[in-house]
Amino acid sequence: MDFSERKRSKVELNVAPLIDIVFLLLIFFMLASTFLKPEAIDLIIQGSSTDLITVEEPLMVHVGTDGTIKLNGLISL
Repeated sequence: MDFSERKRSKVELNVAPLIDIVFLLLIFFMLASTFLKPEAIDLIIQGSSTDLITVEEPLMVHVGTDGTIKLNGLISL
């Protein structure tokens, strides 16, 4: 028996078509996502539209150089 070495063909993976397909899928999903409604849930708020809107004061936190913490002017630590 003669087991001479056979020449193996070099296998290469061409990634250029793969990159093209991934790029096309990316474009498809980017375009398809713009057609989705961000406000998909209809909310019904109870009460009339003439209700008073209350505005709360913002919380002011002051941290001193000596390590004291004040919340709206009150010393907490």
